[in-house]
This record gives sequence, structure tokens and C-alpha cells, in this order.
Amino acid sequence: MDVKRIKEILDKRTSIDSSTGCWLYLGTNLDGYGQIQIDYMFHYVHVLSAKLFLGYENSADFVVCHKTNMS
Repeated sequence: MDVKRIKEILDKRTSIDSSTGCWLYLGTNLDGYGQIQIDYMFHYVHVLSAKLFLGYENSADFVVCHKTNMS
């Protein structure tokens, strides 16, 4: 997995909501969650983002939650 290339793709397909700070994925959404295809396999964007930007190694070790109120 080419981490640099994946980060570039995510950066191009992500918009940050200035009022909430939420990262909004603008790419493929197959089941309510953003997905990206890598080496012929689909991966959830929120899981890849947690691994690449937050440093989580094993997706079984965490749950990525969305906040509706940032205060």
C-alpha cells in the first residue's frame, strides 16, 4: 500500500467543513460510508484516515465516531 499516494487521493476527495471542522469525504459512497479502492479491494475511508492520519495500526483496536457538536 503506497501511503503517500493514498494520502494524496484522500486529500483531493476531502473537504473540511469550516463551521464544524469535520472532514467530509466527497468520493465513492457505496453503503453510507466513504470507500476507496486499493489493489482491487474496497476500504472504508474513515478507517484508512484513522490509520494514516492518527496512527492507528489495527482497525480492531478502535472505533471511529462522528461528532455532531464540536463544542
